[in-house]
Amino acid sequence: MKHSNDYHDYVFKDGKIVGKFEEMYRYSQEIPWHQDKILETWHGRIGINFIEAAFEEGEIKTVLSTGCGYGNMLSKIKRQKVQFSGFDISETAIKKTWKRHPEFTFFVDDLIKPKHAKKYDLVICRENLWYVIYSLDAVIENLKQFMVEGGYLYIGLSFPALGEPFVGKKILPGPKTLLTKLEKEFDSVAVDILYKIQSNDGPSFHWLGCKK
Repeated sequence: MKHSNDYHDYVFKDGKIVGKFEEMYRYSQEIPWHQDKILETWHGRIGINFIEAAFEEGEIKTVLSTGCGYGNMLSKIKRQKVQFSGFDISETAIKKTWKRHPEFTFFVDDLIKPKHAKKYDLVICRENLWYVIYSLDAVIENLKQFMVEGGYLYIGLSFPALGEPFVGKKILPGPKTLLTKLEKEFDSVAVDILYKIQSNDGPSFHWLGCKK
């Protein structure tokens, strides 16, 4: 059986979520979502700055990255005397990530129906939400359950062009809808909604909140 080597085919196809992330990490020729490079982009660096703000605001000793992929975000923010963990739904991704970053803790789990019950000072959810969009409210509640009282949550999400149809638009037509949902459950610490002028891309949403 021939498998596509294009990671996009395992994510969205024909206007629907495919969500075959295990197959994607097995067969993709490219590193999915260019995880090795994306954090060097302008919006990637902004996300890192938001996470750094959490370290300045609070006493962060434990960090969890959801949908961590190859763990690139954790490698960017690592520091001494902080325990870093991450999970992904793909077992293949986690096996590869352990080899890349043996200094961190990784495990397989599902953001929609997590089995992991440990709580953290800082939870990072970067570019995960489109893949769980039909369970968004449950996922936000799960993120909250991962946090200690007074803990911090960073959400980073790139939107498609808002004037065009896209998967999940009825649930999240724009970043302000996401902000409203988050502020029902958390106190906002910082938020930025960035638009590239003269671009067909949608806005880039960055938000840091604190558990009420």
